[in-house]
Amino acid sequence: MKKFIAVLIVFALVITSCEDEPEKKLENKPEKETTLTINNESGVYIYSVKWHGIEFVDMIYKSLRPGTTVTKNVSSGSGYIFFLDGRDARIIYQTADLVVVGKNENVEFTFTNNTIIKDSLGNIGPISEVFKEK
Repeated sequence: MKKFIAVLIVFALVITSCEDEPEKKLENKPEKETTLTINNESGVYIYSVKWHGIEFVDMIYKSLRPGTTVTKNVSSGSGYIFFLDGRDARIIYQTADLVVVGKNENVEFTFTNNTIIKDSLGNIGPISEVFKEK
């Protein structure tokens, strides 16, 4: 009987000293950045390009020249891209569609000659046509 109790005590010690389940280690993964990339594949120069107050321009030319791409870290949100044509700063242009950036997303917006825009005078149409009218 003493041997049986001794075996029971050893068994109890072994069971109680084992971990229930190994805890999953939380990995310190850096949070994915939230970015917006704006490409200009249109044939026009676009100036003072802004989304949520963040400027997307080539710092040398202060514009988004044709063939230029600018990526910035942004806060999530939605809004229009506002810009100027470089000829008349009184006319403000914007994209016709909202640009939505979710948290931890990398969103890309591309201006082409057919991108529909609006101006502060009420004109709406493809960027290549609206810019020609001025």
